[in-house]
Amino acid sequence: MVNYVQDLLFKTNEKSPTFSQSLADFVSPSSITYQGLATRLSDATNTTALLTTSTSASLLRSQQITTDDPTKFLQLQGITMGKQIGRGAQGRIYPITYQGNENDYLYKEESSPHLITDPEDQLSGHKFYRIGGDIAAARCKLPNTIESVGFFLKIIKNPKQMKENGAPEDAEYHYLPNTSPEKIKADAQTLLEEHPGAEIFLSGQIMKRAPGETLGSLISEGKIDTTPENKPFKNIVYGLYSFLAAARPRNFVHRDIKPDNLVFDQNTGQLTVIDNTSGRHLARRNKAIERESSVRPSKDRLSNRGTIGGMIGATLVYALPAALDRGIISPGPGESLSIQEKEYGAEFDCFSTAMTLLALIHKDDVGKYCIAKFPNKNFLEFAANELADQWGDDPKKYLEKYLSWIGGDTSKTHGILAANSDLKNCLQLLFEASAAGEAGEAAFAQLATDPYLVACKDVSLPPRAAV
Repeated sequence: MVNYVQDLLFKTNEKSPTFSQSLADFVSPSSITYQGLATRLSDATNTTALLTTSTSASLLRSQQITTDDPTKFLQLQGITMGKQIGRGAQGRIYPITYQGNENDYLYKEESSPHLITDPEDQLSGHKFYRIGGDIAAARCKLPNTIESVGFFLKIIKNPKQMKENGAPEDAEYHYLPNTSPEKIKADAQTLLEEHPGAEIFLSGQIMKRAPGETLGSLISEGKIDTTPENKPFKNIVYGLYSFLAAARPRNFVHRDIKPDNLVFDQNTGQLTVIDNTSGRHLARRNKAIERESSVRPSKDRLSNRGTIGGMIGATLVYALPAALDRGIISPGPGESLSIQEKEYGAEFDCFSTAMTLLALIHKDDVGKYCIAKFPNKNFLEFAANELADQWGDDPKKYLEKYLSWIGGDTSKTHGILAANSDLKNCLQLLFEASAAGEAGEAAFAQLATDPYLVACKDVSLPPRAAV
């Protein structure tokens, strides 16, 4: 049970090397003749770091490519890929190497091509530059996030004919560079105009490497100082707040903030938010959409992860309770899982942040919460709406309820917060900010002058500008 809880909180099914490990042991020797590929790092204006060739500059422009395997396209550009160094529910991470430089960039291969258009969403279903997670995040230029270089897309041009007539798949493959928010939108709109009614999938991307290790690894292995009065803890709090404060006015919601999606560099105190796969750039503030979907998730996704089949994205431990309400209709033998997805705005990330900080304060207490609320390894035996009912619909009571579930005033977390009233108030405001509407907005506004956050800012680096 303890191993299950730790897996649910911090780990994937397969332990991966940390980001801070040297990649030299994993990179295969290059067999490719390099053809003038150059690396141009961020310039004085801190614009996007890009990989480019001196001749065709092909990675700087949107283009159709002739292969369904992005790694072959990389090889044609003189870029080689090393052995896998990380794996999560959404994909696999590989170092990419140019002229012996193996430290700056990574390639993420999606576990399966990720659908980034949704014909059921009448407002923005085909605007994949809004609902396509990583692409949406790149357009918003959010601070303290992974810096994307470019994206590999698969376009299925005849989904209707495939479904209705059993027609063979007619697909094209494109590379979409992250040169600017305006260019991403323009290129995306061109593709949508050329292929009306198409389904568009994200199959991979090139990204900048985030320095440090995942917070989940640091917590579970006891390699970080979690004392609230000390600098590392305050750096993490301020890094998260900086991300939330920038994402909120941009109407971007990450929907999967948790320790495994945060990379922390203990040398600099810099926090990086990673894996924007579940994120969306909403058309309006706190938009809520309800719809039912029937899916048949893999056993890997449902056991030991607490993931709602990839539909909502955040593990149940960190997911906004309101988003879980009536979230699952238990299937019969051999039936698909029916999910009523509720999409929420910025308040989702406030709840996830509060739970992440509670995991940082004392991981064993969050483990107690998991044992109490997630007694079965088989996710299908758990009704998400039961958890939503237990949290209730009053975020002002969330912290109090959590403390009661882990042992009340006998818990370590209670003692730590009793000795740090400013931190407790900060957590309370984060939970209150997880309410939709004016109440949530008012609570979030108070965070800007919250004494504990002000103290965190005083010892932290300024937010790293999006590039």
